[in-house]
Amino acid sequence: MSATEPAKPRHHPCWREVRDTLLAEPEVQQAYQELAPRFAIMCELMALRE
Repeated sequence: MSATEPAKPRHHPCWREVRDTLLAEPEVQQAYQELAPRFAIMCELMALRE
């Protein structure tokens, strides 16, 4: 890249892209599914506090 060429903007992945990449691994997907009930409780508590 020369000094006259504009720099290309970096791609910053969104959460869905990161999640999908991580969940492509079977071990991560299993752990994520095992934690789902805890996530549901946390979401419910946050909603009640609001």
